[in-house]
Amino acid sequence: MNATTYPLSFPVDGPLSLSVRTRAGSIRVTAADVAEAVVDLQPAKAGDTDALEVIERAQVEHHSGALRVEVSRGSIGPSLLRDPAIKAIITVPLTSSVEVRTGSADVHLGGGLGSVNVKTGSGTIVAEQCDDVALKTGSGNIHASEVKGVEAHSGSGDLVVEHATGALDLDTASGNSRIDHIHGRGVVRTASGDIEIGTVEAVVRVKTASGDVRIRRMVEGEIDAKTASGDITIGIATGTAAKLDCSSASGRVRSDLDPTDAPSDTDLVAAIAARSASGSITLTRAH
Repeated sequence: MNATTYPLSFPVDGPLSLSVRTRAGSIRVTAADVAEAVVDLQPAKAGDTDALEVIERAQVEHHSGALRVEVSRGSIGPSLLRDPAIKAIITVPLTSSVEVRTGSADVHLGGGLGSVNVKTGSGTIVAEQCDDVALKTGSGNIHASEVKGVEAHSGSGDLVVEHATGALDLDTASGNSRIDHIHGRGVVRTASGDIEIGTVEAVVRVKTASGDVRIRRMVEGEIDAKTASGDITIGIATGTAAKLDCSSASGRVRSDLDPTDAPSDTDLVAAIAARSASGSITLTRAH
């Protein structure tokens, strides 16, 4: 049996449905304006014979618009007892959809992909220039930018979302969350960590058991912010009227806003509910 020579190329005439399954290493999937899909598998460490044996047993199949890449555990020797690290480097046509399942690997996706679904036991996930993304890691950071909707979950790690145009559902057990702009509905949760949002123009719920919440600029919509132990700071955009429902069990509530009887017909309106068990709540004008 002849050894497989990588990279492998497959002629294509449109977007693919890509499925990648590995056990350890790294995965990079890039979309481009191409007439063929390319799959390259390499040892993460040059000369790793166990990794080479695992790569030789990999299954790479292309059929009816679907591309499958599966790298399993080795069959003999040390590779049966451990997972050699493999680098998977894949190029697919623009707007291809991607599903990734891996035990322990960093995953980077970008270039103009369609919908993306990633699950890794541990490792960092980066998704750039994609459609809707669903990203989950047991331990690692998640960074999504220039995407539509985002569903992101990390057992332990920071979440960063930039230039997302759709709904957000984010949670991390231990880590900070930073979002530049929320246009659609948003839910952000963390058990231990700070939550920071640049601009809000939607209905948003944020909750942290131990950490601060900061909304730099609220233009319109609704915010429901809760923290058991931490401060809440919300900036209200100039020209936006605020309806306030704020309280702290053992901290101060301070507002720099001028009181009015009711918003005018031309005002944007922000409804703000903020609760802190042990922390201060501050409302200011964002300039």
